[in-house]
Amino acid sequence: MKLKHLVFTLETELKKQRDMKTVHECTLAEIREHYSSNLRDLQDVISVKESHLANIQYKLKHLNYENLNLDLKASLEKEIDAYTHMLGEHHNLPLTHHTEK
Repeated sequence: MKLKHLVFTLETELKKQRDMKTVHECTLAEIREHYSSNLRDLQDVISVKESHLANIQYKLKHLNYENLNLDLKASLEKEIDAYTHMLGEHHNLPLTHHTEK
C-alpha cells in the first residue's frame, strides 16, 4: 500500500511539474513575442531616425557646397573689382612720354 501511495504521489508531482513546465513555456512564448514586438518597433524607429539623419546630412552637405560656392563667388567678385579698379586707374593715368636727352 505504501508503494502504491508513493507511486501515486510521484505521478501527481510529475503532473504538477509538467503543468508548471507548460505554464512556463507559455509565459516564455508570450515574453518572447512581447520583446520581439518591441524590437520590431525599435527597429522601425531607428530606420526612421536613420532616414532623417541621412536627409539632414544631405542637406548639410548641399548647404556647405552652396556656402563654398557663395564664398568662391564673393572672392571672385572682389578679385574682379580689384582688377577693374586697377585697370581703371591705369587707363586714367596721364600719358607721359619719356624723352631722352
